[in-house]
Amino acid sequence: MAVGAIAFQAQAQATSAGVPRGAKYVAMGSSFAAGPGITPTKPGSPAACGRSADNYASKVAARFGLALTDVTCSGATANILTTGQHGRPPQISAVTADTRLVTVTIGGSDVNYLGSLTSSAAV
Repeated sequence: MAVGAIAFQAQAQATSAGVPRGAKYVAMGSSFAAGPGITPTKPGSPAACGRSADNYASKVAARFGLALTDVTCSGATANILTTGQHGRPPQISAVTADTRLVTVTIGGSDVNYLGSLTSSAAV
């Protein structure tokens, strides 16, 4: 449900901002954005990122004909601005002067979502 709401919001942003077809779209974020476990895995992405070729960013890019640069990665935290992961630069470095749409989905790793869920289930 949350991923659907995020995808809807990204679609609304692309539509209301008048982002033209073919424009550069950068998706940044953690596992909520990367979509680990959703097959197929995005070719060329670091295995540890769990980036799906069918995540919401891919759906938004396909829907609006955007040129997607997907730098999402499982485990990313708010430090996507300063520290890279798995030998890659910080995600923000993918945003360039020609970028027309950026989505940032972050938070689950910052609040230890998975750890909290696991410990709550064990109670």
